[in-house]
Amino acid sequence: NALFDQPVQAQPDSHVNERVRYTVGGQLLAYERLSSSFPGNSINAVKMNIPVGYESELIAHEGVEFSYVLAGHIVYTIEGRDYPLGPGDSVHFDAGKLHRLINAADEPAEVLTMTTMQLFGDSPAQE
Repeated sequence: NALFDQPVQAQPDSHVNERVRYTVGGQLLAYERLSSSFPGNSINAVKMNIPVGYESELIAHEGVEFSYVLAGHIVYTIEGRDYPLGPGDSVHFDAGKLHRLINAADEPAEVLTMTTMQLFGDSPAQE
């Protein structure tokens, strides 16, 4: 549940072929930073690449979270209630509530996630 700091991205623009994929603590879940870094920034955005069978820990943290499914199918569990989501679906909630993310589908998923919490320390993804 460690909060994280991603590498600084000073430029306001982010381009698909220039982003580096990151993992956290050897997980299979990979992130691409979409938001930039500047003093006073309170929104952090990442694209999550979620492999088949991925299931996060049940966590709660400060701030709010918003996720929009770009591809695939996932399930967010928030306070014990399941929210199945497919392409074009979204979820927005108080991240202080216990929540978990699962990809129980038979294909990887891509999800745009924005949060007001600080992001965690990451390392380059294994390709």
